[in-house]
Amino acid sequence: MTITDLKDIYYSDERTSRIADALNAGKTRLQLKGICGSAVSLIVSAVAEKTVKPHLIVCSDKEEAAYFYNDLTPLAPLSEGEGAGYSPTIAIRKGAF
Repeated sequence: MTITDLKDIYYSDERTSRIADALNAGKTRLQLKGICGSAVSLIVSAVAEKTVKPHLIVCSDKEEAAYFYNDLTPLAPLSEGEGAGYSPTIAIRKGAF
């Protein structure tokens, strides 16, 4: 099975379409539970292809963000100026805001 095969499975899944429909309808926050491993990146990649708005994914820590970014990068080869960004230096500290 190739990356393209996996992307096609997630892209055609009804649940991915429901997530994209909710985002396209203006729902601004979604939380998905019970998803393991690289499935998160596959879902985000499929949803991103079905929506036109930018997405912000917040991870628990720098390590989780790095793994997510590394999983997502080969799934979303987009044109120049688009794509996944990674900002490990942003930190929210209690009382900073």
